[in-house]
Amino acid sequence: MKKHGNNFLILLPILLLVAGTVMAGQPQIISECGTIITDPGKYKVVNNLACVPGEMGIKILASDVMLDLRGHTISCETPERSGVIVGDDGDPEVFSNVRISNGTVNGCGVGVLLFFTDGARITKMSLIENAESGITLVEAENNVIRKNLFEGGFWAINSFVGGGNWFGHNTVQHTFVGIDLYAETDSRITCNTANENFYAFGLNPLGPTPSSGNLVRGNQFTNGALGMALIGVGEPPDYLEEPMSTDNLVHANVATGNWLDVTESIYSYSLDDFFLLPDAECHNLWKNNMFGTQYGPENCIAPPVVLDDVCAIEDDD
Repeated sequence: MKKHGNNFLILLPILLLVAGTVMAGQPQIISECGTIITDPGKYKVVNNLACVPGEMGIKILASDVMLDLRGHTISCETPERSGVIVGDDGDPEVFSNVRISNGTVNGCGVGVLLFFTDGARITKMSLIENAESGITLVEAENNVIRKNLFEGGFWAINSFVGGGNWFGHNTVQHTFVGIDLYAETDSRITCNTANENFYAFGLNPLGPTPSSGNLVRGNQFTNGALGMALIGVGEPPDYLEEPMSTDNLVHANVATGNWLDVTESIYSYSLDDFFLLPDAECHNLWKNNMFGTQYGPENCIAPPVVLDDVCAIEDDD
């Protein structure tokens, strides 16, 4: 037993060196659409990728991957496929520690699509005119979506049944829906700027699961139809089909210049409008927000305040 232990101690530095070399070596080159990454390591895009109909950009099926677009663009001739995909919707295998940065995805169905990922970082990307969304997360946890630019398309960011994610310091403009989260739990939505979108920000239920335990702080949601909405789903006068978003903290945000700046209410698909249950109670904590118009249970949304620098307190990296 002693001899075996000594051998392991001798081999351990070698094993660590080999593992470190995977991430520390020269980046592997990506130069064409349809590339599938199946091994950990560094990868760099060396030219613009123009994907033909039916062709995806880059698919990642590995953990510990660093993908640097080096300022290049992935574009789709038609919006059928995604620009960058991590994981597979037909296989719940979790890939972790994936980094995607420094490029543009334009004209695809989804710019960056994350299935079941854990601990990914999507930073310094420009997601432009992608038909469905800029970034979509599906059952993804502990990911960072930070310092990205979104313009055009239906959604900028949407997440389904996610948790522990951080959506921070993103800029969203001229989309139909900005940041829209469904059954999101214990995530941070901080220091984002969304201007001139139809619907800037929402926390929604999905099936029987509410969005809960999230922090919404230091954001600016301005000049659209709807600023911030924390909702349930149902039909009037008193039928609640999907539960209210609950136990979320909405603090020090600016929502101004919208037709409706802030609401905690029930959304009706048949009416395409919001309503309150007859016995509506407040489910979230609203404090120190700047807004003009509001709709919610009585005394639920605290009176507006005047804010200057709403993101003075910087988040941790």
